Amino acid sequence: MAGLPIDRLNQHPREREPETPQERERDRDARRRSEQPWRAWYHLPIWDQLRAQQLARRPMCETCRRAPATVAHHKHPHRGVWELFADPNNLQSVCKRCHDGEIARGERAGNYATEINLNRGVVVSRNVLFPKDLLRSAIPLTLVCGAPGSGKSTYVGNHKQAGDIVIDIDAITAEIAGTSVRSNETRLHLQAAMIERNRRLQALARESRATRAWFIIGAPSGGERDRWAIGLGAERVIVIEAPADECIERINRDANRAPIADELARAVWDWWARYSPSQRDAVIVWEGPGQ
Repeated sequence: MAGLPIDRLNQHPREREPETPQERERDRDARRRSEQPWRAWYHLPIWDQLRAQQLARRPMCETCRRAPATVAHHKHPHRGVWELFADPNNLQSVCKRCHDGEIARGERAGNYATEINLNRGVVVSRNVLFPKDLLRSAIPLTLVCGAPGSGKSTYVGNHKQAGDIVIDIDAITAEIAGTSVRSNETRLHLQAAMIERNRRLQALARESRATRAWFIIGAPSGGERDRWAIGLGAERVIVIEAPADECIERINRDANRAPIADELARAVWDWWARYSPSQRDAVIVWEGPGQ
């Protein structure tokens, strides 16, 4: 006991601070069980079944795409909402290294907190919209930016090669929602889709098989495009300057976007109101039909 501070000597055995890593981990587990009682759900038979089915369906890690998956991860944090916990479409197969690494870092950084309220009650974290921990892509990356309906997806479709990686929030949202039709219901998947988008962007830092990647994003301001380009080490930044009325006409012709056409039209005008150039931009006036 010699050399131990007096206040530590006077502590009740149950009140003293944990000293070893094992004690600290047990203390954290006890606090989590107390503050998050839904953690007990992971011991239920239904979770064992959901996990086994997910890993059988997707045996390889969906983040690094190289290691066998051992963890069924909730893409959209359930935070005690049973419907999200038990939804098999809300699961992703990942390896332990990815789960304990970049995914855990994102959770500790508050990347899944609700900070920004988008239109009609869709709430997305600021760190999800603009992640702080971007990594430079290991393969050539092109950013394609523009307003809704400007033709971003069509441009990429016409220029990408077989095996290229395309990261598009609309396509990811459709994957998660199970439909390409845009509606208020599919917009509820937006945060989960953005989290998945960010994971795919991070995975580009370890990519070795594909020869090129394309990142489709609105990014109206030059500063926003610069931030993405610098953080991801983009080789090119393409801005499609399609006139607002042409964008809106394309949106109105698209059956998949008809349910939210008015909202997308407002987004087009908002994009142009916020638009500013950057020296990095390669500007294209796109005339074909598209996104």
